[in-house]
This record gives sequence, structure tokens and C-alpha cells, in this order.
Amino acid sequence: MQLLVTFESHENFLTLDVGPDMTLPDLMGLIEIEGQIAAEKQVIYYNNKRLTSEPTRSLKEYGFSDGDMILVRNKDAVSEILNQERQLLTGPSNGASGSHASGSNEIDTNGDHFDETHLYPGIEQVRTHMLQNPTIKAGVLQRYPQLESKINDAQAFRNEMVSIERERYIQEEKRKAALKKLQDDPYDPESQQIILNNIRADAITENFNIALEENPEVFASVTMLFVDIRVNGHHVKAFVDSGAQATIMSPECAEACSLGHLIDKRFQGLAMGVGTAKILGRIHTAPLLVGNELLAASFTVMEGKNVDFLLGLDLLKKYQAQIDLKRNVLCIANTEVPFLPESEIPKNFMQAHAVPPLIEGGGDTAVTMAEAGGSSSAPGAARARPEGATTATPKKPRTEVAVEAAATPAAATPAAAANAHPEQVVQNLVQLGFPRQLVLRALDQAQGNPEFAAALLFDS
Repeated sequence: MQLLVTFESHENFLTLDVGPDMTLPDLMGLIEIEGQIAAEKQVIYYNNKRLTSEPTRSLKEYGFSDGDMILVRNKDAVSEILNQERQLLTGPSNGASGSHASGSNEIDTNGDHFDETHLYPGIEQVRTHMLQNPTIKAGVLQRYPQLESKINDAQAFRNEMVSIERERYIQEEKRKAALKKLQDDPYDPESQQIILNNIRADAITENFNIALEENPEVFASVTMLFVDIRVNGHHVKAFVDSGAQATIMSPECAEACSLGHLIDKRFQGLAMGVGTAKILGRIHTAPLLVGNELLAASFTVMEGKNVDFLLGLDLLKKYQAQIDLKRNVLCIANTEVPFLPESEIPKNFMQAHAVPPLIEGGGDTAVTMAEAGGSSSAPGAARARPEGATTATPKKPRTEVAVEAAATPAAATPAAAANAHPEQVVQNLVQLGFPRQLVLRALDQAQGNPEFAAALLFDS
């Protein structure tokens, strides 16, 4: 990591490349070589606080990170300040100094005693160095983005930096106040809670730092899985989501693929999850070209999505697909197709991750009927419900789909539907291995047609 070293005695500065495991004495030795100030004469200030040299303590343990700035003072030039600090530690030698020491020992949680004047030379040097060195500029702005608009104005930059340092000083004083309270009465319930919060905060910070150092890729966004396919002869970029129960198509995609006239509106419904979306119907079969394999597929057409086409689990299981992340390909049927790079992912899908869509999936998936439900034609996964009924959003990892299976004007109630189908027809379907409740639901959707109901049951 890089550190910006400024000196109070002159306007020169240094940029040093150091390792996080380097100790403060080693850093002082490096400054002695580069800055011509003997190590024993150096007084190091970081975050408006004087550092005490500890041979075994690393720069990382002091809190240093890339792009940080330190101020180096010469001991000979600050002997008076050191004497004052020594008086605070050893006690006053007379009454007058005792009054001063007493006032200086008070914890300054309001920042009344904050001295900003010693920061001015270093602040201007930092600004100049940021203008000249893009690396340092990027490091500083990453931590303090509010400085970007003020970098060309010396006074505004100084005011903002002083404000930052003042806030840091006040927070440090508050920390000292809390620590003093803990020392005065460590068994007080409020003190115990503070101790517990500090332990938790330290554990979280340590866990974060470990992840940042050993597993930094978890902080980057994951590129979603898309493949190139052709639906009814039209090119489509399909989102592969094995967490989706059904294969989904947007109404715009259905029209673009010349399939809009095949939408069966008897399968209208409402997908409910984190949000809601209207199911317009179902396209029962259409040619799907994946690689060099021509497959037969059915699609649920649904509004409110930010992806044109979604390959769901129904199609992936039917053709025994494998998502091979090692080779970055989708193996399906007897072919394989590569996943698209991030640059080729549809822009509307990328934008959907910045703004929450109508329905959301788990994790980073921002579209999905996937995570947002199942096929409206799958009676085993859906619950019949009148379209106008009020339904609370279920709090489950996978959402449910309320399906309107009423193409006829007169929708029967569940009790009436049970008596509307001949018992012999019901028994014939039950003997195929399906539960009675599922059979009745399929017959409702098929308007009593046993062949159509059987097709729905096997398709589920």
C-alpha cells in the first residue's frame, strides 16, 4: 500500500510503498532515509493523533490503509508541546500549570479544544499531490468522495478536510469518554452493553477484513447466466435460472417471436412473491433452437419482468441440462452453448439490478418468476384462487402462484366443482397415480375435459 508522508518543517512530501506488516520503527527508518530526519527525532501523527512506537505492532494494527496520510514533526521543533504533554502525564509543578493541566485533561466531546492549525500545511500538500498523482487521488477519493468537487478550490478543500478531522477527533474523544465510564463502573448494565457492542463490532470488523484480504471476490457483483437461443426462428438472449420453476417469456418477446396469437388466456393468473405480476397465459408448444438442437418447449407469458426469456427448471430437467461453470457452458440435450460475457447481457436486465423490479428473486436475481413462483399450468405447484381475491404475500424462499383457471364466465366454487365432474372420470385419473385434489383441480382447469386434464397432470 502507499502512504503519503508530509513534513511540518518543510513543504516537501514523500510517497512510500509499504507493506501492512511493516512496523512503525521500520517506517520511521524508511522516513529517515528518504526524508533526512533521524528516526529518534521523528514524531508521527496519524488521524490527528500522535502514534507511540511499538516494535511488534504492525501498520495494519494501527489502522493504516492505502492512500492514508501521516504528518512527521521534528522533536526539536516541538519540544514545548512535548513538555506540556509530559506535564499532563506527571502532574503539575505549580498551581498555574495545574489549572492548565486540569482543563487539558477534560474529555473534549464537543471539539472545543480541537487545534486545526497544524493541519494546514499537510492539507495543501495532500491537495497538490492528489492533483499530480492519480493513484493517490483515487485512494483518497475512495474514502472521502465529498472532496472531489472541492479539489480545485484550496480553501473549500481545507475546510472540508478540517471538518473531517474535527469529526474524527470528536469521535475519538467520545470513545475515550465511554472508555472512562467503563473503567469507573465496569459492572453497570449500560457499561456491560457497551462492552458487548464493542466485542461484536470488533468481531464484525475482523471478519470483514479477513474476507477483504482472503476472499475479495465476494464483494464484486456476479455475472448472471445468459445464452443465445432462437425461439420460433427469432434470436433471443435467454436468462438461465435453475431456481425458476417455469420457463417464462415476456409478452413483448412473445410478439417479437410471432407467438402472441398462441397465448392461451385460460391460464391467466397472478404471480405473488416479493411483488406481484400478472400472468397473461401460456404458449403450450413452440420450437426452441439451443445450439444445434431443436427442442419443443412451453412458456408461461408474464408481465412485469425485466428479462425477455427465462429458461426455468421445467425445461432444464426435461432435457437433463447441466450448468457447467468450470467450462462456462450450458449442456442441454446433446449440445452445449457458452454463457454470454457480461458485455453481451441485455442492458434492461443490468438496469433492473439497480432499481427493484416488480417481482424479485432470491439473492442477486432481480427478475425471476423463478424465485417468484412456478408455472401457472402446474396444478401441483399452484393454488387456484379467484382473480379478485385478496392474498397476503407469502414469506417463503419460493413464492406461490395464484392461478385464474376460469375461461368460462361462470366460475364454480370448489365445492360445486367437486360435484361437477363424474366420479368415474375422477377415479380414472386418480388411478393414474395422481392425488384426488390434484385431479379435481386439473379437471377444473380443463373445463371437465378428461384428456386435457390428463395432459395437464402429466405436464406438471
